[in-house]
Amino acid sequence: QHEFLFSVKINEVFMHKAVDNIRNNPLLFIKLSGKRFFRQWLASNGNSFYVLRGTIGSYFLNKNYGVFFVKIFLVLLQLYIIVFAGIGVLFDFFADKKNLFSPVLLSIIYSSFISSIFMTSPRYQIPVLGLLFIYTALGSQLVFSKLSRRQGSL
Repeated sequence: QHEFLFSVKINEVFMHKAVDNIRNNPLLFIKLSGKRFFRQWLASNGNSFYVLRGTIGSYFLNKNYGVFFVKIFLVLLQLYIIVFAGIGVLFDFFADKKNLFSPVLLSIIYSSFISSIFMTSPRYQIPVLGLLFIYTALGSQLVFSKLSRRQGSL
């Protein structure tokens, strides 16, 4: 019982210190929140797998070219998802019938916002990734339909 009360008291002390730190350094907090936002979405989930935790140099030194190509594939897949989801969100935002308050978009924004305020990791994007695939599909469909129309006119 004493350990529990001690941990509750310690938690309160750290919470007050964290709030005081944010109050005293708001620009630093905003800067770190921006860094966390980009780390959440632009870092690859490849490091979640134990085999893929090494550095690029270590793969070449140990001649693990297969693992290196898997890691590069996952990074390219992540970039594809983010870029085409961004195109899909922009199209959805600038469309005649704006879906700004769509539950899908709001869930993505909420998750990004909460993760950027608190500690983040690329794995925190996984619950929202399914929703992001909706916008990735929309962005892919828009880009590839424009490309096919352009090639058809040539």
